[in-house]
Amino acid sequence: VNNALPKSSGLEVRDFGTSWRDGFAFLSLIDAIKTNVINIAEMKKYNNRYRLDTAFNIAEAELGIARLLDAEDVDVGSPDEKSIMTYVAQFLHKYPDVKNMNSKSESEQELLDLLNWLRSAVSYYDRLNGAYPNNYELYENMFHEKSEKHNVYKKVKNIYASKITPEVQELNNLWPLLEKQLQQWLWYLDCNLPDQFGVIGLWLCNGEKILNDDDIPNSMNEETASLISKKLEAHKQFFAAYYEVLETFNELKTTNLVRAVPENQLNNIHTRLIQIEPRARQRRIKLKFLEHKCCLIAFLNLLENKINSVKYNNEDVVKQSLDQLKNFVTKNQIMQEFEKALVDMRQVIEEYKMDGNISKKEVYNIDLFLR
Repeated sequence: VNNALPKSSGLEVRDFGTSWRDGFAFLSLIDAIKTNVINIAEMKKYNNRYRLDTAFNIAEAELGIARLLDAEDVDVGSPDEKSIMTYVAQFLHKYPDVKNMNSKSESEQELLDLLNWLRSAVSYYDRLNGAYPNNYELYENMFHEKSEKHNVYKKVKNIYASKITPEVQELNNLWPLLEKQLQQWLWYLDCNLPDQFGVIGLWLCNGEKILNDDDIPNSMNEETASLISKKLEAHKQFFAAYYEVLETFNELKTTNLVRAVPENQLNNIHTRLIQIEPRARQRRIKLKFLEHKCCLIAFLNLLENKINSVKYNNEDVVKQSLDQLKNFVTKNQIMQEFEKALVDMRQVIEEYKMDGNISKKEVYNIDLFLR
């Protein structure tokens, strides 16, 4: 029963006797089930029997708990523990999830507090309109504050996973927006570094923007294949300069120019430069996989359309259509080209599984596609 009471009550119920005599345990139990029906702070100025009577009356009227006790039976030196236990059992039987109900109340307050913080932060960065403070320490402080709030964010999202209220929806919209604003601020800081460090910062900024670009249509057709092919080519061209950029950065760290760069920002850039290489490799193989998948599906769709174009009006027409289909397959070496495309696809898939950092679900879907 003690676990069912709000932590803020400061009460410790040790037994089913004198712990209940002053009425506060009953009042707190009711408040844990249904908030705002009792002003517990206000009840401190009354005596035990008034508090007990109030608790029993409210429990009966608001919660449907039968009044099995009278105040004078509890406000004695040694109350009958069995009677109190029987009365309290009604609460636990009718509201078995009392502890979670109280947690939910606490989570509602956490949600509101987090929302207010997010609204204030997002509104502030909106007003800056891209003109962020050129101060890495300020950015770092905000980043750490957001990291601390992230634990609350995950907790609240988990509690409300099955109940999307307007507040939860707003939370889901604002959190990624703030993350985007902080990312923009970091890029702003990197690009505004002096001399060659600013050039490195700009390259890193553009590279991370490329890696964040996952705007690929769901439809696997020739247009999508062409789009992916262009993205893949642009990806290769950009990241071809990676090792040169990394070498330049390491050389700059040995010059006097490094004094103009905050140490934490310098370390942050170094970490991201190291991390961007495997991320780029994963995106490249993913694009390569999607390109091959699109081409293979387009190939199959072309063949299907040719087969569906066969006319079945009469025997002569059927023979003519089949001859045309046969000529198409033979002339264009369809079967050989398909076999080659399939072999290439299998090779790309093996590379994707090995270097793409993909989930087990994705592996399953790929294997399912090949069947």
